[in-house]
Amino acid sequence: MWRLAPVLVLVAAGLTWFSLAAPSLAGRIVLASSLYAALCVLAVREFQRHGGLAKVTSRYMMVVFSLFAVAMVARIATTLIFPSRGTVLSGGFMEQMTFYNGIVQGILIALGYIILTTERLQQELREQAALDPLTG
Repeated sequence: MWRLAPVLVLVAAGLTWFSLAAPSLAGRIVLASSLYAALCVLAVREFQRHGGLAKVTSRYMMVVFSLFAVAMVARIATTLIFPSRGTVLSGGFMEQMTFYNGIVQGILIALGYIILTTERLQQELREQAALDPLTG
């Protein structure tokens, strides 16, 4: 986790730069979307390495995070190819898709974590039921 601290400081500095010193909506979008895509890729990597007993749910979460990483890369590409003249709140197509992306992502990830937690708790209960705690 501490390895991410310098990256977060650099992103915060970049966002501050693109907000105050050299205002650039495209710069902020590219920077924030790059960080978000990288975090999604790291989440995929963690689910791949530590999927554990819940393989199906881990694959589901990997697909969800991969789709959102791809969506952020598409947002970066769209921003660089078709620079917006408005603001983030102007209601352009990509802004709307990013908004909906955030809503859908919140629901899908919450659902995945609920299922993942339920599967792991069920496995713990199975192990407790099969093993006598006093004698092992």
